[in-house]
Amino acid sequence: MIALGAAVVFYAASRRWGVLMRHQLVARAVFRMGVYFFMNWVVVPLSALGAKTYPPAVNIWVMLGHIPFVGWPIAMITRRAAR
Repeated sequence: MIALGAAVVFYAASRRWGVLMRHQLVARAVFRMGVYFFMNWVVVPLSALGAKTYPPAVNIWVMLGHIPFVGWPIAMITRRAAR
């Protein structure tokens, strides 16, 4: 559900700001970093789970994994759907 929500937000943003479709690599990476930090600094701390966020050193490695495996596929699928 989280990835679907992120895809919907990216698609809506790409319809409004065409630069997201013209500069795919940068847009996907920046968008995914934003989603990652929003989830770890807003959603997780406010959830009833009481889970702790990752320490900063781990954030870098996790984020680097999220960009190609989550952010890029979302952007590629929304780009194809936008045609």
